[in-house]
Amino acid sequence: MKFTTLKLDMGKGKINSEEFEKTGIYGIIDYALYLHDEVYKTYEMDPYDPKNITVFGKGAFAGSALPGAHRLMFVFRSPLWGGVFPSAMGGAAYQFQRVGVDFVTIEGKAEKPTVVILKNDGENINVEFYQIEEDKLLEIWRGYKGEEGVYALTQYLIDHLGQKFEGMEYRIACVGPAAMNTNFGAIFSQTLRKGKRLVGSEDWAARGGSGSVLFRAHNVAAIIFGGKAGKEFPGEDISKMGNVKPIVEGIHKKPMFEVIGEKTVKYKYNPKLKTGGTFGGNYPAEGDFVPILNWQMPYIPKEERIKIHENIMKLYWEPFNKEAIETKNWTTCGEPCPVACKKYANGHHIEYEPREANGPLSGTITLRASDISVHAVDAMGFDAIEFGGTAAWILELVHRGFLKPEEVGISGMPEFTKEALMERPVESSEKNAKLVAELARKVAFAENDIAKLIG
Repeated sequence: MKFTTLKLDMGKGKINSEEFEKTGIYGIIDYALYLHDEVYKTYEMDPYDPKNITVFGKGAFAGSALPGAHRLMFVFRSPLWGGVFPSAMGGAAYQFQRVGVDFVTIEGKAEKPTVVILKNDGENINVEFYQIEEDKLLEIWRGYKGEEGVYALTQYLIDHLGQKFEGMEYRIACVGPAAMNTNFGAIFSQTLRKGKRLVGSEDWAARGGSGSVLFRAHNVAAIIFGGKAGKEFPGEDISKMGNVKPIVEGIHKKPMFEVIGEKTVKYKYNPKLKTGGTFGGNYPAEGDFVPILNWQMPYIPKEERIKIHENIMKLYWEPFNKEAIETKNWTTCGEPCPVACKKYANGHHIEYEPREANGPLSGTITLRASDISVHAVDAMGFDAIEFGGTAAWILELVHRGFLKPEEVGISGMPEFTKEALMERPVESSEKNAKLVAELARKVAFAENDIAKLIG
């Protein structure tokens, strides 16, 4: 297969576009592994070496009418695990396809924090490097128009660079301070509609430290991409639903949207449980095995775990159902899709893993309290799943006296006991959530020695 590629050398400011074709290369993962293993040999490098390339791009079906075909993949050598790692950002390739390239490779390190701008005006691909002073970037992360971190930076870029994409569909992928100071910084993106951020549509390429590599190896703080390019498919034009449906229905022997509905019950809506999404489906299924208090479940008697789970269902799951499911606060990750797997309430996207790691695992079992912890962790640009597991461990260390609150940089002792979750779940959840939020900011900005070690 033949692909259009861009290579950006951030250190030299060079841009190279070329057609690429090689036996055995069928998509972004194949291409990225070929570059990492055979061309750049990144296994010989430190993860933050400027030659540890970040490769991102779309799959062969992006631009088609197939739902779920628009994940934007980022492939890099992970500072967490040492090996090459692919991280997926749902929906973002729907806007990326408008650039008119398949894959982008970033190497080298810019002198200053840089925003990479990729735009197709309908005739040509334009690439621009927009630099931000580091002090200014930190100022934005600390607060812009009442927001912080990745939300603040996204809004700043809309306000200052959005006009470059007037009349075009575009998207912003950016990092937060966690990418500057930790190994588990993520890359954040949110669907834009007419220059406005679409609530609930947030998505992340988060696992593996993608944001940390993007920023610390290349000094790239954000990538803005979009334009007017269209996709031409060889043979059958699968951008048209009329051509896609017969193919799917020929394989499954039933209507296409019936197949999609059957395969995505958990993510859209489960009529048996009268809920939807990973958050809605997992808590009833897990029962008293829900991970709590930094994995202390095996040491808690079953009857007490059942009581805690009852509180989780009453204070965490039921409010989610009322505010997100019954109201149909559902949206997509940014591509046309009948599933609408993104559930949100109170202005926040709600998904199981981040809400579990920074929720029950960290001693918080009410929905409102988890808004405090999860939103802060997300804003700082962490992989929220990775950070939640770390935060739970730190809170238990403080609870057991191995660390002092002032050493960590949090304002008090957590309520990290089974009794707290059984007898005073609202009060203890709010306290623990606030401590997780404080910890997130301390670690993201590397504000003390322990915070630097955690990062």
